[in-house]
Amino acid sequence: MITEKQIIGSLVNIIDPETGKPVTDFIPRVVIRDNSVFFTLEYSALKTPEQIKAKEHLRDLCEGEVKKIKGVGEVKITLSSTQENPKISKKLPIMGIKKIILVASGKGGVGKSTVACNLAVALSKNGKRTALVDADIYGPSMPKMFGISEKPELINNLMIPLEKFGIKLMSMGFLVNPDAAAVWRGPMVTKALFQLMRMTNWAFDDREVDVMVIDTPPGTGDVHLSLAENYIIDGVVLVSTPQEVALADVRKAYDMFNKLHIPVLGMVENMSYFEDEKSKNITYIFGQNGAENFARKAGINFLGEIPLNPKIASSSDHGTPIVLSEVNGATASLFREIAKMVC
Repeated sequence: MITEKQIIGSLVNIIDPETGKPVTDFIPRVVIRDNSVFFTLEYSALKTPEQIKAKEHLRDLCEGEVKKIKGVGEVKITLSSTQENPKISKKLPIMGIKKIILVASGKGGVGKSTVACNLAVALSKNGKRTALVDADIYGPSMPKMFGISEKPELINNLMIPLEKFGIKLMSMGFLVNPDAAAVWRGPMVTKALFQLMRMTNWAFDDREVDVMVIDTPPGTGDVHLSLAENYIIDGVVLVSTPQEVALADVRKAYDMFNKLHIPVLGMVENMSYFEDEKSKNITYIFGQNGAENFARKAGINFLGEIPLNPKIASSSDHGTPIVLSEVNGATASLFREIAKMVC
């Protein structure tokens, strides 16, 4: 079994020529998962390209030494600086998580959380080991949508995610009074997000998660910025209704993710139309093809249309996503197809 003591011991003779100190003085924590080793070389300030290049050389030396340890497989070493610099990455993978996908919208009320919830279930049904994080700190929905009211267990200072329908779940709604408002400034929100993401033992059952779905808050704010800066995000699914008032905001969200260098996997149009069960007549209550037209102009994938179906709301209110409650239904099939395109 690989230990932190072995890792640190292999590095004590590597001296940083600028400070005269061993590189171990700049390693705040070593993370070991199976035969993989992750840690950060953390410096107070790196200002010049020459400094960055020197530290990158130290990083390479460290990687070489750690790989000499018997049993070590993957080694991932990140450079970090308290001074913002685009060449310095502060991101470390989340232990037990292979892939992270965000679900986002520019505007509230377009069904983003419903899409995130059913997408996660559909991914699970498609054979992916799935986790779902409710990062909508101010308005968490997952406790209601999954019918969960208990709190997560704490073991070795890490929370154990709750499980339902084969999905590992974490939400701020599991930790606070459901009727209490979260009147928090940005730093508190960022800290809460850190607790959900990194203070949770996602592999408590020795089974890594293939894909984590994160339900983000509406808009373009602290949570999105914190996710982009601190976590390795594989892509984002945008959700909008067809009408222009929603699309105006999703354009801003699309622009934000481009600026944050997060790939946009595609667009889902929610509440696209209403189909009368008896007559089969279709009514486009919020307009037609708005999200599809936006996706085409933006050059991103259009993932599909989700109808305005009362059963979706009813299923969510009763704690069973429609992908499960109407497993053979057309809407469940749509979500499974979207899941295939996303992951």
